[in-house]
Amino acid sequence: MSTARRGLLGGIAALAVSPAPGLVLSASCPDAEAIRLAEGVIEAEAACCAAHDLPTPTEEEEQARQPERDRLMGVVSERAEALAPLPVATLVGVLAKARAALAVATKDATDGEIIVHDYAEWLAYAALEDLVRVAEGEA
Repeated sequence: MSTARRGLLGGIAALAVSPAPGLVLSASCPDAEAIRLAEGVIEAEAACCAAHDLPTPTEEEEQARQPERDRLMGVVSERAEALAPLPVATLVGVLAKARAALAVATKDATDGEIIVHDYAEWLAYAALEDLVRVAEGEA
């Protein structure tokens, strides 16, 4: 993984220490839609990972499960693509995007290395842009 990617993900990881996911959102929260989308990305990614972690003793079982895995990857993609361009106005919104980026940046089980997918990069970059905007009072 490149130094730039490590730095980007490291910055997002530093942001991810915040209120717990699954916050109860009021209708007046300006980032309610983004937070719900971020939670949807995280849930879809967890389902996708669970589908890939199932034991597959035969080639036929592997092939039979592939359509569901593809469908779940499509859900992750769709939700991440909806979330990334959505501007947020609060730190809670920034953190929701950061959590979604971390969820889709998977860790290799054998050596712990982070495997970055395009969705993770898009979400991480969007979260950093939002962080700068929020910090500078432009949100």
